[in-house]
Amino acid sequence: MLVDNVAPCHLCTQMVVSVLIIFLLKTITNLHVMAHYGINY
Repeated sequence: MLVDNVAPCHLCTQMVVSVLIIFLLKTITNLHVMAHYGINY
């Protein structure tokens, strides 16, 4: 029973972590673009 309950929870955790990583990567990319524009101008 424990394994059956943990498996879906683990999948949900992986999905949440993946979404957070994508969000962080987008934020970091935006900051880099802003920094480059700041240096150019």
